Amino acid sequence: MTFATHFVPVRDGKLTVAEWADGKRPLLAIHGLSSTHKLWLWTVASLKGYHVIAPDLRGRGGSQGFRDYGMRHNRDDMIAVLDHFGLDKVTLLGMSLGGFIAADLAAAHPKRIDRLMLVDGGIPFANAAAMKKMSREQIVGSFADRFGRIERPWPSYEAYRDFFLGATGPLLDRDDPLLEEYLRYDLVGAEPELRVRLDGAAMAADSADLYLDGRADEAAAKVKAPTRLLYAQWSIGRDSPPGYTGEYLQPWLPRIRAFKATLLPGTDHAATVMSDASGQAIARELDILAHLPD
Repeated sequence: MTFATHFVPVRDGKLTVAEWADGKRPLLAIHGLSSTHKLWLWTVASLKGYHVIAPDLRGRGGSQGFRDYGMRHNRDDMIAVLDHFGLDKVTLLGMSLGGFIAADLAAAHPKRIDRLMLVDGGIPFANAAAMKKMSREQIVGSFADRFGRIERPWPSYEAYRDFFLGATGPLLDRDDPLLEEYLRYDLVGAEPELRVRLDGAAMAADSADLYLDGRADEAAAKVKAPTRLLYAQWSIGRDSPPGYTGEYLQPWLPRIRAFKATLLPGTDHAATVMSDASGQAIARELDILAHLPD
């Protein structure tokens, strides 16, 4: 695929947006809470025939210097990105927080969305009811591994990689060259004072919006586009409580058009997207979605 980087004006700033092109089928790919467009490296490696647009959300990667954060701003930013590229209708691909943004976008702007591909997100998590009873501070505290990346400088890439693998991605391949590309994009500065390009205010606002205001339930219930979900066996590491189970997802099957949920065995949250096997699985599901009737 060819690759280019763009800077797309949105309200109160500019988003850094990656573009991969190997065909004409438009795909807007939205990353998770603490990642960047590099999350899609593994998927892009397996895609053929797609025109992929993948922004860094506000406060992540190259999209810095914003004043306002939250789900509404993310949704509006995605419309601005589609307009910038002249895309009237696209397939949406979203992982984790990106899945919830994608569902919100599909519910609010159904005429702009052709298909919806979710990866371990987009449908309210099994613990959503318990999370709604928590305070904003408790919600933020539940993402301590993400906030831990920005609380100190990193003496080397290797130190940052080891922290990331231990706290967030224990099932990932430490020697994967795509993982190195992903992680090095996070970092700015020079050793031994490397910093992570991740705004804590952005993560706090997005996670609080997601869990405390009921937006996820309402959006998922309004989705009209044909939808697929790939979900992890565990959350972080083997035998950890998962975000979804087949039993939990069962009532959602008749509520969303052409909805099918598929377990990715042997994966946790990060591994549903950050491996060759998961990239291939996402690409297969996208191809299935593409051939479903309108």
